[in-house]
Amino acid sequence: MAQQVVKFKKPFQFKSATAIFAVLSVYLIFLIIAFALNKHTSTYEVKTGNLASYYSYTALALRSERIVKSSSNGYINFFAEEGRKASAKTLVYSLSNEKYSVIPDSSIKTEDILTAKRLSRIAERLESYSYEYSDTNFSNVYGLKDSLNSMYMEGVADVNKSGKLIPGMSAYYAYEPGVVIYSVDGMEELNVNTFTEDDLNGVNHTSKAVLNGEYINVGDTVYKVITSETWFLACKIDKELKNLLKEKSYVKIKFKKDNFRMEVPFTIDERDGAIFLILELNSGMIRYASDRYLDINLDIETVSGYKIPNSSILDVAFYEIDEEYMTKGGNSDSLGVLLSVVDSKTKKETVKFIPVGIYYHDEENKKYYIHDTRIDKGDEIVRPNSNERSILDKDRIFTCVYCVNKGYAYLKLVDVLTNNEDYSIIARGTRFGLSAYDHIVLDSKKITEGELIN
Repeated sequence: MAQQVVKFKKPFQFKSATAIFAVLSVYLIFLIIAFALNKHTSTYEVKTGNLASYYSYTALALRSERIVKSSSNGYINFFAEEGRKASAKTLVYSLSNEKYSVIPDSSIKTEDILTAKRLSRIAERLESYSYEYSDTNFSNVYGLKDSLNSMYMEGVADVNKSGKLIPGMSAYYAYEPGVVIYSVDGMEELNVNTFTEDDLNGVNHTSKAVLNGEYINVGDTVYKVITSETWFLACKIDKELKNLLKEKSYVKIKFKKDNFRMEVPFTIDERDGAIFLILELNSGMIRYASDRYLDINLDIETVSGYKIPNSSILDVAFYEIDEEYMTKGGNSDSLGVLLSVVDSKTKKETVKFIPVGIYYHDEENKKYYIHDTRIDKGDEIVRPNSNERSILDKDRIFTCVYCVNKGYAYLKLVDVLTNNEDYSIIARGTRFGLSAYDHIVLDSKKITEGELIN
């Protein structure tokens, strides 16, 4: 007899782990969808800051400069490094009947010439050239070459103390202490009283450099020496800037070349129908000794206050209401207006008290300025204890931000003192205005008044 196998269905067994996983999965999907659909608003915390007002100019550098001319003929080799101060006993250059690029002396060791101090100066010069490099001024590389060669030759001169480095080479020392520059531009004799507007514009500027190995004749220019640490910068300004400087005696400047800053005294000179600003500097001369023109920023005024992004700011129209139309009503001390409401069917008028937020009070002209979504332009309000009526048809534009301290967007007035492309400085301590650490909407275009903030 064949044995029959009877299959029984397994009874359903509830698994709590599976149920929990399913619930969590549904909840997670719900959160993802809600997050994707929900509107998120970025906010900004109000903090104290400042902005400076900058005026940019290309200024003419005026120094005490003296040109040194050659008393002999020959091929020139420079020993003093350009842009460095030379004493009265410093070997500046040599002249010879033969052309030398370096001094061939096997007794001089390289490590004696390129000392740690001189290598540090070479590194500084290379770093400076790298910072200033521009494809449009590639020719400056020849000046770099001569500068490095001068440093090397200066080292040779330090090691070899003889008056003549090699037979036939004559040594020439500095006549007076000063900063040595191996180029001239025809503007060395200018001073604060003789420069013209054409000089500021570069009309008379033609720079010429004397190069190592060049043959020069008696009377040719060899170099110039700057003999004083005091120098001047001159630029043409307009009446607006002149008025801003009226109450000042010092001004902060920044050199665009390397962002170096200083505060210096100034004078204003008016002549030939133009206004010139003349800055007096007692330091930094050697830093810019080879520059006739320098791009500078004038930091005229630094304004302090609350610093907020420009994207937070918006202009809003506020209704103008005479003081006598404001009243108190209900069970509070809140100010509001009596709004006339006419039923469209029965034409019956009712007067309702509407509490409104006061955004600005012009005490001199006895005006209040309000903004309320329950009141529209053209609505009629009633003067308390009178039958006089006034139509809301006058408004005034105020600069505002959306504050979100209460969890929803509401307007607050701001008084902008100054601004740049990204930020504005607003006055502190204004009535109905912002306070430190208030939170405002970062982008006012992405939200409406009264909207809840997530």
